[in-house]
Amino acid sequence: MKQSRRTAAILGSALVLALFATVATAGESGRSGWYVSAAGGLSRMANMGQTGTNRDPTCYPNDSCAGLVLDGYRWVYDLDADQGSAFEVALGYRIDDVRIELSARRQASDLEHRFRSISLLDGSTVPAGPASPYRSHAETSIDALESTTLSINLYRDFALSGTDLTPYLGAGAGVSRAEVTGLYYRNRYSCSTGCDAGPPERFESWQETDLSDTVLSGHLHAGVDYRVDDAFSLGVKVTYSVLQDLEDESGYHVHAIDGLTSTTTISDMSQLSVLFAVTYLFGAFR
Repeated sequence: MKQSRRTAAILGSALVLALFATVATAGESGRSGWYVSAAGGLSRMANMGQTGTNRDPTCYPNDSCAGLVLDGYRWVYDLDADQGSAFEVALGYRIDDVRIELSARRQASDLEHRFRSISLLDGSTVPAGPASPYRSHAETSIDALESTTLSINLYRDFALSGTDLTPYLGAGAGVSRAEVTGLYYRNRYSCSTGCDAGPPERFESWQETDLSDTVLSGHLHAGVDYRVDDAFSLGVKVTYSVLQDLEDESGYHVHAIDGLTSTTTISDMSQLSVLFAVTYLFGAFR
């Protein structure tokens, strides 16, 4: 995961440097001016991961903790994202074949998660106890990942001679407000007879929260514009974005330990979007 992010960062930085280098060699077409654009389309999140940790020293009645000093627990989920939506508005300035742009983007995708594993905080396996009269009933759910991004992008246009088509490449960096909504976990216990560890309600835990944070983001762009006339153009843009991990700390509504919190991390947040855009040029190009 870290290696792939380093690779993406290196490729993005190299592309940004290459785009800046084109300023010195851009054709002397004399075209320059301000423009605005609006775009909408579909987005897809890559499969993500959810990990959580807490400092719960409780030995639950299903487990065997003899001789262990419990520091807490660690759990892991895989997150799957449905196809979502993306919208973007931008203000930019063009100098010959190079454009610099400030954009605001909103993306959202519904999520599902699948339980992968639980361990003690140090990563060791939770030791299963002998047959127990206690029964655990866990419920989990998650709603959606939403992100609002403000970024600065740099583009290099490659006008095709004799046509109104202009392919382009670009790269950008910015900040994203990422939010995971509807993160829900509840674990209830029931008991038949011989429950010597205490009433089953003693071990119940319940947490329901939204996670949010402001994280860094990087973006790679590719697309093509069709020039309708001197003022308007239509286009298709593909964007690949990588977001820094989202990490947040939340309390429990119900837990055997008052004031206990857990830390949840959402990792591998990468987004691929296909947007259909319309661009308006202010005034005629000089």
